[in-house]
Amino acid sequence: GEVTFNPFTFKLTLRDAMVVERGKPLVGVRYLLADYQARSLFKGMHVLREVTLDRPYARTILAADGSLNLADLLPRTDPNAPWPKVLIEDLSIGGGRVDFTDRRTKRAPTKVFAPIAFHLRQFRTTAEGGSAQLQARSQDGEALSWQGQVSLAPVASHGRFTLTGLQAKTIEDFVGELLPFRVPAGRVDLGGDYTFSLPKQGGMQLDARLPKIDVRDLRFRAQGVSEDWVVVPSAHVADTRMSLARRDLAIGALRADGVRIDAWREPNGDISLLR
Repeated sequence: GEVTFNPFTFKLTLRDAMVVERGKPLVGVRYLLADYQARSLFKGMHVLREVTLDRPYARTILAADGSLNLADLLPRTDPNAPWPKVLIEDLSIGGGRVDFTDRRTKRAPTKVFAPIAFHLRQFRTTAEGGSAQLQARSQDGEALSWQGQVSLAPVASHGRFTLTGLQAKTIEDFVGELLPFRVPAGRVDLGGDYTFSLPKQGGMQLDARLPKIDVRDLRFRAQGVSEDWVVVPSAHVADTRMSLARRDLAIGALRADGVRIDAWREPNGDISLLR
């Protein structure tokens, strides 16, 4: 790639840069601009007026032991050390792509997310944090939209999100081996708001409210069979609330139309759907 640095304005540009691992792209970017404010050297907080990334790429792999391959690219730091004081006035990512592979299961599924757009404004590494927006799509047409506040000290976030077009295939690919049944078809749309925090003393906290969850053409079948034993043409779940700390899940209302169930009790007493 081509690197340009202006020592008078402290602007760094990078064009067509790529890191290759075993002959395959690992991370890369078509264009990067970082505008560092030199006067901030004397003010006790580093200031980046602008950070722009155009068409960044990352090939992320979650290994069988749960480690992330890209973690090897990060410098080793003391996890207990405080964050350096940094202000990012404006960070934008456009046309991003992530190829994600999960090798914790035998299927080792891969999901491509593109395009990805991300915008971070007035973000501080101190407790104030900053506001951010994210839009992403998968190759299967699933779409995620999120906006909220994020902070690093402590690690916390709150905001709103929508997820549309979540495919049953995605559920099967990534968590299917944990389920006692198959989910061969279906689509889920949902949205809501949340609060999240990760205190230093431990104990992740997550509270979420989902005003509605809409399900279309959801189908279940037992492992090893070719027929659908449960068919849900449409369902609507209203006012779902969950709290991780309280281990609480509440559903305000559930309506399902046209449900068909083919099930029976096996000679050993098991339900056929769970065999």
